Amino acid sequence: MSESRLAVIAGDQQVWTMAQSGADCKQLTFGEGPGAQSPWGVLQSRDHSAWPCWSPDGEWIACFQHRVGSGDESNIWLAALQVDGVEEQRLVELDESIPIYAQWATDSRQIALLCQDESHLSLSVAELGTVGHARLMEEGTPLFFSWTDDAQRLLIHSGSGGDTRLVVRDVRGDAPDEHFPRGPGNFCTPLVAGQQAIYVGRDDTHGVLCVSDLSGHNVQG
Repeated sequence: MSESRLAVIAGDQQVWTMAQSGADCKQLTFGEGPGAQSPWGVLQSRDHSAWPCWSPDGEWIACFQHRVGSGDESNIWLAALQVDGVEEQRLVELDESIPIYAQWATDSRQIALLCQDESHLSLSVAELGTVGHARLMEEGTPLFFSWTDDAQRLLIHSGSGGDTRLVVRDVRGDAPDEHFPRGPGNFCTPLVAGQQAIYVGRDDTHGVLCVSDLSGHNVQG
């Protein structure tokens, strides 16, 4: 939601925006079906959108778009829609994955994308103006993340059992990872609050709520 408008998936499975009162509705995406039929009356394609997500500056909405053809073929992609309707960018195709979640960085330029592959989750970062490519950040199961306030790093919790890690990763690869010396505990999303990280750490018998700096040191909890 921006300060004055909502983004919703309407009954036509397309992205609309509206005032908080429900007035002034505007359609942002348009599907090819239903209505696109063969001469035999068979539905040829079905388009729908999901998970509309406002950029922090209120100028863009990211969403997943899905097109199903008449056979088994299917196309899924992450799109960014300019709210004034001037531009739409199909940022990255997701044909081999199932999209789960997307989150903008504070710079309103980058989008973190969480997908389900056959046996694991993957976290990638797409960027406005860079069409057809996303940078792979992490793979694992489960996988949780939060952006840092500078939009340059991700705080990532991945893995399970004895193979878990909590790491701060530079999204462009310009700086080395910061591995937290205390491993994560329960499957929870770590939070970034300014220059601090808030997460559930692992103790011998139970989880402990921890607060540390963004290198995992000066732990309280």
